Order: sequence, then C-alpha cells, then structure tokens
Amino acid sequence: MLSVIQQHLGQQPLSIVSGATDEILAVLKNDAVKNPDKKKEIVKLLNPIPNQVFERLYLK
Repeated sequence: MLSVIQQHLGQQPLSIVSGATDEILAVLKNDAVKNPDKKKEIVKLLNPIPNQVFERLYLK
C-alpha cells in the first residue's frame, strides 16, 4: 500500500507518504463509510485516482 501511495504522490518525503497512508487506512477501516464515499475521501488526499488504484488500496 505504501508503494502505491508513494507512486501517486511522487517525490514527497517519507513522513508525508506515511501520514497520507495513515489517513487512507483510517478511511478504509471506517465501516460507517460506504465505498463510494471512501473513494471520495481518498481522492481528497491523493487527487483523482483511477478505480484500479482505489481497488488496490481497498483490497490490500
């Protein structure tokens, strides 16, 4: 998961990538949020992402 996020964020310090990963994990683990809304929250962190990227994050 970390490598997927790092690829999407580009040349960012590891602390930024780790922080984004923590935020994304929190969104993915939140059972009160439905999948389309989870993707919207992740897009706020990573900018537009293809469905394939979301699926890779969600299924890991």
